Amino acid sequence: MSCNIPINEPRRNACGAERLPSPEQPLAGMELNSFAEPGVARRMPEDDFPIGVPGLEEPRPKGTSCLLLLAHPLVFTGGFFAALILLPNFLPPRAQGQLTACKSNCKNLATALEMYASDHQGLYPGNLDRLIAGNYLKVIPTCPSVSRVTYTDYRVSPKQTYFHFSCVGNNHARAYTGFASKSSDDLPAYSSEKGLVDHP
Repeated sequence: MSCNIPINEPRRNACGAERLPSPEQPLAGMELNSFAEPGVARRMPEDDFPIGVPGLEEPRPKGTSCLLLLAHPLVFTGGFFAALILLPNFLPPRAQGQLTACKSNCKNLATALEMYASDHQGLYPGNLDRLIAGNYLKVIPTCPSVSRVTYTDYRVSPKQTYFHFSCVGNNHARAYTGFASKSSDDLPAYSSEKGLVDHP
């Protein structure tokens, strides 16, 4: 005689009592404990179940978020201190470039003064503005270190046969490393006798 047992109802024996699962068939959410007695099942901890689709993802690593929170401040702090260390290394080349440009200005001014003197019987002008009026220069150059005209101490001898001027102020102190703090005042300079004076 056949007996129809509903799928969703627990199986019962001939006496009507509920049949218990055999030791070889653990309940859902249970697994066999290899370290316990044979057939004894234990419940798996919730954290041991894979995240997402079963069988396609590995269990979630523990402590990853904490490590990331600790690593980010360390990375930003390290980058900040590295910038502080490396930034001064870029300043001297820039300062040297500004000093080189200022020396070039002095040479251009001196060339214009010599051209003026050759056209005026060897006499230098009484001021630099006459170089512009005579079309020897378009403008008086500016010092690149301070972005303004600093060659303001131009002077000429009474007979106008000698001139001297300089970059007034301590505008290139960073380029003159290894010298006293005030030794780079009014440098570079130029005179008709000494030529370019570019160091203390």
